[in-house]
Amino acid sequence: MAWDVLRDRICAVPAPETATEFATLLRQEFTLLVGADTDNDATEREFVADGRSETVHLPTWRTILLPLLTTRARQLYGELPTERP
Repeated sequence: MAWDVLRDRICAVPAPETATEFATLLRQEFTLLVGADTDNDATEREFVADGRSETVHLPTWRTILLPLLTTRARQLYGELPTERP
């Protein structure tokens, strides 16, 4: 659910010019969404959307999901190759 809401928030704004701007936007929107930065020492954060509660595991977002999305953006913006050697 957090994933879907974050996607909708990112898609609601004009596309950033660079992958770096995208990564900044992504982290800002994530922080606004869950009320905690990924660098927060807490491991979990409650997130409520559409009347449903979800626990967001901050270490997973910090170490896997946000880096994955940032890498994919860098590929789409042409900063990294999209194929493995």
